Amino acid sequence: MTVGLARKLSRTKSHRDALLRNLVSQLFQHESIITTYEKCKETSRLAERIITAAKKYNHGNGSNRYIQNIQSNLFLSGDNKHLLAKVVNELADRFKDRNGGFTRILKLEPRIGDKSKQATIELVDTPIIINNSENITMQRGNIKFWLLMKTLLYNEINNESYSPLTMKNLLKIYKSKHDDLHKLKLFKEEMICVRKLLMEQMNRSDLKNDPKNRSFDLDQIKDSKHVDSILSQLSDMLSSPKNGTTDVQMISKYNNINRKRKDGYQIMSARPEGKEQQF
Repeated sequence: MTVGLARKLSRTKSHRDALLRNLVSQLFQHESIITTYEKCKETSRLAERIITAAKKYNHGNGSNRYIQNIQSNLFLSGDNKHLLAKVVNELADRFKDRNGGFTRILKLEPRIGDKSKQATIELVDTPIIINNSENITMQRGNIKFWLLMKTLLYNEINNESYSPLTMKNLLKIYKSKHDDLHKLKLFKEEMICVRKLLMEQMNRSDLKNDPKNRSFDLDQIKDSKHVDSILSQLSDMLSSPKNGTTDVQMISKYNNINRKRKDGYQIMSARPEGKEQQF
């Protein structure tokens, strides 16, 4: 039987419960934290149950036992005293159309010193920009979206076509937004803001010290027409299942080749010519 199996994390039950309550509380407060991979996996399981309980409480089944369950799994004091209202009102409403998969885990480089596996866990669909009455602010989180935008920018600077793997990962984010005009408009604004910030950072650091002295049109890359072209490609991929199958096959072949090259194999297009064996 596998019921009740979980990582002990080298702690007693009381210490482990307190650790997970703290990690989940920090995740809901900041929406993105970095810890070891094993702790991320256990934090994800508890966070999924808490958000599911908040959704059940909001969707016509307002039983107090759901609130008690949420309260027992969170630290609700100090900076987190308003965390219960955020989970029940904001996060449950954000994930009302999702049946699961509320968190995302991305592996990072091993930690310096003990070389333990590190990862970042974050809430999916985290808004990057917040439109206040005074100005527009950007908040942390959604690191996958930032990495995808940076990859697209490097492809544009090097005059390369977009990688099928990059477009497939961006399509996963686009699927949940293309039906709602408000979400789609916000998604486009996030793409423009993130690309602009990344381009300015790349212009200050990498591109000035590049020995090849590459030239690029900064205004064209910042322009929203470039973003419209990416959204148009995503829409075509979503409406064409045949192209999606081809992309999956290309991605699988691409990943297998890269994995072999990483292991030290040499990829050859034809069998090498050698001496014939004599028997």
